[in-house]
Amino acid sequence: MQTATACWAWLVAERPDLETRLMNAMQLAWIWSIDHEKGIFSPEHGREQGSQAVYTQAVTKAKRLSRAPVLWLNYLTFRFKVR
Repeated sequence: MQTATACWAWLVAERPDLETRLMNAMQLAWIWSIDHEKGIFSPEHGREQGSQAVYTQAVTKAKRLSRAPVLWLNYLTFRFKVR
């Protein structure tokens, strides 16, 4: 995912005219992951810790699965701060 965000940043830096198309593709991918219950939208996401673990400080570190949306949101935040 880090490689993908680096590629997106490079693409938009080299071809600013493609930024809108890239953002549209990202939006479609996000909607697809919601519709198909993938990643953080999966009904199984977070179950391995149990419902009570969410309210304690002993929660284990989230799996790598949770990093993808964070990296994507960091990329978007960076893009909007630059402008």
